[in-house]
Amino acid sequence: MIIHFIFNWLSLEKRPTGKIQDKLSELVGVAGLKQKLAEHENQDESFKLNWAVAKDWSEVSRYECFVEENKAKDLYEAVTDNKSGILAWLKKYW
Repeated sequence: MIIHFIFNWLSLEKRPTGKIQDKLSELVGVAGLKQKLAEHENQDESFKLNWAVAKDWSEVSRYECFVEENKAKDLYEAVTDNKSGILAWLKKYW
């Protein structure tokens, strides 16, 4: 879900050549947002925890057949939290 928002935000000039990045943490780097991510993690502890939950998500992980319910809920909440969620932060840079 998040990866699609980042891909839409990235211009063709910012996309890597060759292999398309499929990890959220790599996409943040490609988008030039690593510094802003670090700054926001230092300002908002809840965001930092949400990033820790969401950062390892990848295009491949979306096809996992067996995911524990609590892990799925944690990821959903980390992304959608209106105040400290990943999506709320990303929307600042669209």
